[in-house]
Amino acid sequence: MACHIGVNVLFTAAALSGLYRLLPVQLAQHHRLQVLERHIEVLSTRISRLQEGVDRGMDPLQQEALIKERLNRVPRNQIQVRLVDPSTWVADDEKNTHPSWIGQSTQPSARP
Repeated sequence: MACHIGVNVLFTAAALSGLYRLLPVQLAQHHRLQVLERHIEVLSTRISRLQEGVDRGMDPLQQEALIKERLNRVPRNQIQVRLVDPSTWVADDEKNTHPSWIGQSTQPSARP
C-alpha cells in the first residue's frame, strides 16, 4: 500500500512540475493572442474604410461627387453656393477684413 501511495505522489509531483513549466508558455501565448486580436480589429476597421472608398470610387454615380470633393471643382453648368452665418459679416473697423471660408481662397474667383 505504501508503494502505491509513493507512486501516486511521484506521478502527482511530475504532473505539477509539468503544469508549472507549461503555465508561463500558456500565459505568453494568451498575451500574444490578445495582441493579435487587437491588431485584427484595427486592420478590419481600416479595411472597411478603404473598401468603402474603393466602392465609392468605382460607382459611376459617385465619381462626379468624388471629383468635386477632392479637387474642389464645380462643373461649368453649375454655380457654387456658400452659406455663411450672418454674424461673420461684421467686419473689424481697424482691419477692414472680409470673412473667409475654410479651404477657400479669399481672392475673387475668375469664373463668373
